[in-house]
Amino acid sequence: RIVAIEKDVIKVAKNNLYVNGFFHADVSGYNCEFVDIVEEIPAGYVFVMGDNYGKSHDSMNRLCEHNSFLVETKSIEVYGEKYKAIGGF
Repeated sequence: RIVAIEKDVIKVAKNNLYVNGFFHADVSGYNCEFVDIVEEIPAGYVFVMGDNYGKSHDSMNRLCEHNSFLVETKSIEVYGEKYKAIGGF
């Protein structure tokens, strides 16, 4: 799932994820000691989270591994008639 888009601000603090100042998720299930960060999502990228926190290869997992944790929008593919991309993804 796309959690944050261009110009959104994500914050990880004390095993909690905030998007634009609002609590989004408890990320303690990732079994990781996250470094507290605040990051604005740049143009052309999104922040994603899977449904199986701690087992999904998503932005939080990549952040835990100290990798680039954003996904380029140009790499997103949308399938199926009912899943139409909004906003030019």
